Amino acid sequence: MPRRGVRDWLVDSGLFLFAAVFGVMTAAERLDLPALGVPLWAFYLDQVADAQQRTREAIAREIHDVLGRRLSDREREVAIAVGQGMSNAEIGARLYLSLPTVKAHVSHVLTKFQLNNRVQIALLVHDAGLLDGPPDSI
Repeated sequence: MPRRGVRDWLVDSGLFLFAAVFGVMTAAERLDLPALGVPLWAFYLDQVADAQQRTREAIAREIHDVLGRRLSDREREVAIAVGQGMSNAEIGARLYLSLPTVKAHVSHVLTKFQLNNRVQIALLVHDAGLLDGPPDSI
């Protein structure tokens, strides 16, 4: 994969468009065209917010689908419990699993997604939108 530069990051993050719109607005103010600046600014903010929300939702759907395909039901339940901040003992008590079994499921999740620690599991299930329900809905 080619190395990405600052320009790519600016374009991907929407900051490139922000800089362009800000430049137009600044020029409009210098030309004494305030009517152009305010609606354009409001329109831009709405568009960026909508695009970011759509992007987050698309990423969450994709991660959710991948989790569904790559994890067993039990591994998914354990991953959600890790995301809720439970210890291995608490997960075992909640899901009626022995401590070694919980450790094995956590290890499988780490291995399947090439993660290094429980925090990364928590971030993964959070990004998939699996922590949106009430804490007891595993």
